[in-house]
Amino acid sequence: MFRPASLFIATRYLLRGQRGGFANFVNLFALFGVTLGVMVLTVVLSVMNGFESQLKSRLLDRVPHLLVSSEQGYSDWPKRAEALESQKGVTAVAPYIDGEVMLQSPEGLQGGWLQGLWPTDPLPDNATKPQAGQYQLVLGVGLARKLKLLVGDVVRVYLPGRSIYTPLGRLPAQRQFTVIAVVDLASELNDVLAITNYQDLRRLYGKSPGGVDKLKVTLADPFATDTFSHLAKPGESLWDWRARYGDFFAAVAQEKRTMSMLLVLIIAVAAFNILAALAMLVSDKRRDIAVLASLGMTPKALKRIFVTQGVGTGVLGSALGLSLGFLVTEHLNLALNLVGLGGMAFGYGPQGLPVIREPLQMGLIALFVVVICALATLAPAHRAARIDPAVVLTERD
Repeated sequence: MFRPASLFIATRYLLRGQRGGFANFVNLFALFGVTLGVMVLTVVLSVMNGFESQLKSRLLDRVPHLLVSSEQGYSDWPKRAEALESQKGVTAVAPYIDGEVMLQSPEGLQGGWLQGLWPTDPLPDNATKPQAGQYQLVLGVGLARKLKLLVGDVVRVYLPGRSIYTPLGRLPAQRQFTVIAVVDLASELNDVLAITNYQDLRRLYGKSPGGVDKLKVTLADPFATDTFSHLAKPGESLWDWRARYGDFFAAVAQEKRTMSMLLVLIIAVAAFNILAALAMLVSDKRRDIAVLASLGMTPKALKRIFVTQGVGTGVLGSALGLSLGFLVTEHLNLALNLVGLGGMAFGYGPQGLPVIREPLQMGLIALFVVVICALATLAPAHRAARIDPAVVLTERD
């Protein structure tokens, strides 16, 4: 089968090496570095993708994506909700109320965030929904742990933003609630969130139980809030989730980018090893290169030998790294459980660390590795192409 001479020679050196030469050792070390870098980058990005996805699904599942509010309230809120639901990208609209509260149990006092649950809204883990007029609470597991509350316990809720007049003077509005469920929200909301019935929370704020002055808009893509800035009519206010949690998600994204940059340094070191290995190969094979040039091989063909060898190292290292990364991520939680570092040990639950492999991301990693390995070959390849056969072949050993 016909093969170009440059490809044949590059493949021979790449696969067979130099039989124990130091340049071959450096080349193998470079291949190991590329493989290790791609594998670690694949594993870390897959785990961080899982964390990011979990935060999006569990945190933004309880936080309103958009809030449309009117100080005068909505006399016909179903009509306004229908108009909002007709917008492309809007999946649901429901009345909403929330507020910052203080919760007091016999064991202490904690600040929290109290949401009013509309009857059609879902709850995590299919928890029992609070019923109107019963003053019932669903607590995040972290908040319940801080207050040492169990299902059936009674907790007093204070509204610092609203006060009432009593014979003892002006006091914060307050009410006793019964805990009916404790849920795991798999996010920082576990430590602050409490949920009660929509009508009960309206009463606690001194508002009409059936009134509506805020509408919660749920989007198919919570990160596309900028495209819905036109939803508010004159006299309405528009709020999106980024006002409360935008900085948090920005910090997560920044951490992901920083980790990626640090791990890319492993691949960069491997690329320098490829450069060093090819530079030593050029020095060691000066006579062979001179012979090829004297037999008619052009400088471009000589360059292709070394570029092909470097690119081949990148392709082989990427393939091995991605394969090992896939195996590691596939069995990551099993391996962590075997050494006692599983998800339960670090609070991730029995399902373990979340892992999401993105094919496009993996493809970009492989492409980046091949490109950086190709760039590392340019200097040695240029040096090889400049070798003068007349000078080299007349040199004495």
